[in-house]
Amino acid sequence: MKSRIKSDLLQRYSEPEIDKLLSRCCLVDPRFKKRLSEDVRQVTIAALKKELMELYEGETSKEVTITSMEPPRKQSALSKILDDEPEHAVSVQTTIAEKVNNEFDIYMQMPVANTNQSPLDWWKKEELQFPLLSKLARNYLCICATSVASERVFSVAGYINSTLRSCLKPEKINQLTFLSRNLD
Repeated sequence: MKSRIKSDLLQRYSEPEIDKLLSRCCLVDPRFKKRLSEDVRQVTIAALKKELMELYEGETSKEVTITSMEPPRKQSALSKILDDEPEHAVSVQTTIAEKVNNEFDIYMQMPVANTNQSPLDWWKKEELQFPLLSKLARNYLCICATSVASERVFSVAGYINSTLRSCLKPEKINQLTFLSRNLD
């Protein structure tokens, strides 16, 4: 039984494009990001960085201003009066490439998330820390892994559009299917 399952899985996922997609999905899932082999992980990170750079290439400005807070430094009364700049805010110019590299470095150093936790909830919680990477993660994690949900909708539509109800118009079938699936 195990050998048949293994051969079936190897046959299904033998295409390189599917393998790349699965690696990218695995890397942006905080529960499984470290389960990839080191060489596959590095190739996937490079591909995702390139994809993020292409995503933000159309932006009008390639520089992002980040305001960070410094601890207050001791000043004399005279320097406080003569200083024009606020003492806490520091503006730093970084390029999108630096921001992408920084987000990936921090993300990969973070511990793996609990396997019971939803990856979309994790990214929603960490969106402020990883604004660029969270957008990319949502693009990959929204891919439906199975066709079970759509098969269920087709089954419900089949029950509604039976031989006894064959005179229903398509709009009514759509409405009844929607109500059936969403009123449960």
